[in-house]
Amino acid sequence: MAPRLVSDSQIRRQTIGACLKAWRTNRHLTQKAVAEVLGYSTPQFVSNWERGVSLPPLNAMPVLAKLYALSQQEVILAYETCLQGLQKRQAETLRNLFAPKAAKERRQSSAAKA
Repeated sequence: MAPRLVSDSQIRRQTIGACLKAWRTNRHLTQKAVAEVLGYSTPQFVSNWERGVSLPPLNAMPVLAKLYALSQQEVILAYETCLQGLQKRQAETLRNLFAPKAAKERRQSSAAKA
C-alpha cells in the first residue's frame, strides 16, 4: 500500500497546532475561554487550530501571546522550535516516501527496543 501523502502545509498546521495546544494547556485554559477572549462565538476555531485543520490569523498571535503569558521572544523562539519540528517531520515523510519498507522496519526496530 502506498504511503499516505501529507502536504507541507498540513505538517505546518499540525506542528503549529501542537504548540498552540501546549501553550493553552500550560495556562490551564479551555478552548472556550481562548475563543471568548478572541471574540469567537464557539471554541471550534481554537480546536481547528490545535488539530491542524487551520491556522489562527496572524493578528491573533499577540493576543494569544498575552493570554498565554508569553513574551515576544518566547513566541519567536517557540515558533522557531515548531519549525525545527516541522523540518524533522518533513524529513521523516520524505524517508517514508522514498523507502516505505525501510521506514516500517525502523519503526518496528524502535518499538522492539522500547
